[in-house]
Amino acid sequence: MDRLSAANAIASSSQMKTKIIHLGDFSILSYYKINQSDPARKAYIYIEGDGVAYKSRNVISSDPTPYPPLALNLAASHLIDHSYDSVIYLARPCQFLLTAGCDNKWWTSHRFAQEMVDSVNGAISNFVQNFGLEEITLVGYSGGGAIATIISAKRKDVNQLITVAGNMNHKKWTKDKGLTSMKGSLNPVDFAHELKELNQIHIAGLRDTVMPYNILQSYLNEFNRLDHIKVLYENFDHHCCWAEHWSEIIKKYGILATPIPKR
Repeated sequence: MDRLSAANAIASSSQMKTKIIHLGDFSILSYYKINQSDPARKAYIYIEGDGVAYKSRNVISSDPTPYPPLALNLAASHLIDHSYDSVIYLARPCQFLLTAGCDNKWWTSHRFAQEMVDSVNGAISNFVQNFGLEEITLVGYSGGGAIATIISAKRKDVNQLITVAGNMNHKKWTKDKGLTSMKGSLNPVDFAHELKELNQIHIAGLRDTVMPYNILQSYLNEFNRLDHIKVLYENFDHHCCWAEHWSEIIKKYGILATPIPKR
C-alpha cells in the first residue's frame, strides 16, 4: 500500500473526512472529524512530524511523506475514547502532495521557515473560519512540535500547546548531532517569551536518541517560571510507542482536561 493510501485508511477507520487546502505554492493534506454540536467550539489539531527528510545522513529524500504518519495515528487514537471531540490532522507542506513549489529545502534547511509556518497556520485558519472554532489545542509531533510552538506564539485562539518528542531548539539539536544546519528555519526556543503565559504540555521519550531530553530542557530554560508547563516522560524512543499508547497517555495524565485560560 502506498503512503497516501495508508493514510487514507487510517483516517477512514476513525471516520475522518479528507480535505486538501491550497495555500499559494503549497497544498496541505488534512483529515478531520468535527463535532458541530460542541458548544465550546473547540478542536484538537495534530501537526505531523518532519517525515522522511533524508534517505540517509547525507542524502536528501525526494519525498518527505512520513511512513507511518505518526501524528495521524495519534489523532486516530485520540478519537478511540473521545469520539465526540473535534479532531483535525494536518500534514506538513509537500507531504503526500508534491506541488510545483516543493523544493527539497522545504523539508531540510527551511523546514521551519516562515513560509512553512504560514502555510500550516493558514490551514488552521481555514478550519477555524469554516467551522466557527473558538478555541484550539495544538498537538505537534517531532518537527510538528516546532511548528506548533511557533504558531502558538502568534495566535490568540490557542488555549494549549502539546508537543510529543518535539524539536524545541533546532540549533542545539543540529550542533549536538553534527547535522546540517537548518539555517533557513525559525527556532521555537526564540519564541519562549511570547509563550510565557500559555498552558503547555511537553512529553519526552526516555529512550529517544533522535530528540534527546536536553533539547527540550534548553527550551524550558528560557522560562522564569514553569507553573503553566507540564513536562512528562514515557519510556519510549522517537517512534515507538507513542501512537500505540496515546489513548492510555491521555487518560493517565488528563491531557485533554480543559486548562484554565492564561491569555
